[in-house]
Amino acid sequence: MKRPSPLEKLLLLNLTLSTAVGLLMLRTLWHRERSNKALDQLIGQEDFLLQMAGNSGMSPAAGFVMLLYRTGKLFGENSVLRGKNLMGANWGRVVLFEANLRGVDLSYAVLDDVKLRGADLSEGHYQWASLKSANLAMTNLQKADLTRVKAMKSSFYMARAQRSVLQRGNFDKADFQEADLHGVDLSAARLTQVNMRDTNLAEANLRGAVLTGARMIRTNLRGANLAYARFDESTILPDAEFDLDSWSFDKYWTPQTDMTRYTNPDHPDFWQPEWATKHDWVKRNYDEN
Repeated sequence: MKRPSPLEKLLLLNLTLSTAVGLLMLRTLWHRERSNKALDQLIGQEDFLLQMAGNSGMSPAAGFVMLLYRTGKLFGENSVLRGKNLMGANWGRVVLFEANLRGVDLSYAVLDDVKLRGADLSEGHYQWASLKSANLAMTNLQKADLTRVKAMKSSFYMARAQRSVLQRGNFDKADFQEADLHGVDLSAARLTQVNMRDTNLAEANLRGAVLTGARMIRTNLRGANLAYARFDESTILPDAEFDLDSWSFDKYWTPQTDMTRYTNPDHPDFWQPEWATKHDWVKRNYDEN
């Protein structure tokens, strides 16, 4: 019997390995399909879904929610958690970019260090939730209730939060740059050392808010309620310009500052940022209000 040449041996080995890899891939896909079907059956049971996703223990809730996210169950109109009551859940550190969580009740939840960039959180309930160092950039927070949340050092960069409720929340050192907060309720909120560069706060309720050290550079305050709001000499005013010579801004709040210059459009020296007069979305906010 003729012995196979080295080349024939190599080809035979390659064929054997290819067949083995192919069978392994088929087995993996088969198991994955069975797992997905099993998951679909489980999340179809309302009690199981709410118990797992709303668990106050870190491993069960966060791990299960991440599994739902990785398997595509949290996107679009068919998101399985949309509108669910998950009060008190522990979702710390979960990553749910662009997930649809509209109308979810996560009041009293632990959401520290979550990554929710681009997620739909509109009409949600987050009262008393802990959102420390959370990434909420570019989220939709319209008509959401964040009463008394703890969101220190969190990012709301370019978030859309028109007509949402953030009263009595703690947002110390948070980033609200370019966020649309038209008509929000920030009454009695802590906003010390926040970044409000190019933030839209038109018609917002800031009654009794603490804005000491706030950087309100080019902030739109038209129609905002600043009654009893607290500022200090480190609060940067909306029309401040950066001075390269002194390496600081040229306008800070003083006890003599007339803040109605930024809030009252009938003020003889009324000021608002140029961007607030150019963009259609700013004008639409007034119409929708």
